[in-house]
Amino acid sequence: MGALFSSALDSRPRPQIPTAVVVRAVFLMMAARMGSLHALEQEQANRGWPGWLGADLPSADTVGRVFARMALESLRLAIRTLYGRFRRNKVLGKTHGHSVLIVDGHESSSSYFRCCPGCLERILHTHDGDCVQFYHRDVLAMLSGERFPFLLDVEPQRKGEDEVSCALRLLGRVLRDYPRAFDLVVADGLYLKAPFFHLLLDHGKDLIVVLKDERRDLLQDAQGIFRLAEPVVLVDGNVERRMWDIEGFDSWRPVSMKSGPSRFPLKKNPPPRSFFE
Repeated sequence: MGALFSSALDSRPRPQIPTAVVVRAVFLMMAARMGSLHALEQEQANRGWPGWLGADLPSADTVGRVFARMALESLRLAIRTLYGRFRRNKVLGKTHGHSVLIVDGHESSSSYFRCCPGCLERILHTHDGDCVQFYHRDVLAMLSGERFPFLLDVEPQRKGEDEVSCALRLLGRVLRDYPRAFDLVVADGLYLKAPFFHLLLDHGKDLIVVLKDERRDLLQDAQGIFRLAEPVVLVDGNVERRMWDIEGFDSWRPVSMKSGPSRFPLKKNPPPRSFFE
């Protein structure tokens, strides 16, 4: 791990505190679930920091300033190196036999008083009237490992774009850097959009996306077809799941689904093919 921390770089011309010390401090902050840089700064009196960091614990302002000038590609290279080690040592494992990538948005911070050039803005309606809130949202690509999740990459959402557009930019990099790391992508209903599906289907990936009421045409199509086939029923405690493995949906014209048999059959005879043709 020491070599990975040392590989982190930033653009300070004459740094007095090594970048590796700052990165190691933030890593320990997150491992200890301190929650914020200010919570970390409150631990400066702890005598263990010089032994763990090789230096005194930097202030919250120093940590923020260094991370603002961090070379992101050096961090991504460290993650790729760590992923390679985990993959060779079979540490990550699979989820129910599949390598699963989770794509989701995460709001990291918000404020009514402070902003930066990269802040997003929204209007909130309160009892005292409308007010502007500044915030940051990132899209994460994370492997769902058998023992623990593993973060592959993060992309900040930019002004004027939605979360899916940000995710497409992120996935373009993930598919380039980790082409064989996953075969199945899981996302919520927000990602039920044609460009998201086309990108992953074109790279031979399967998808599981939540279907919400906003897509009534596709939902009604699915419910109509489900009535003609018996589901596979799985009972897990008090939870009962009904599953269908069916092709032939034609109500979602923007997406041209790949032909051929499903890679995740449910061990059930499908309805007659002629029904869908």
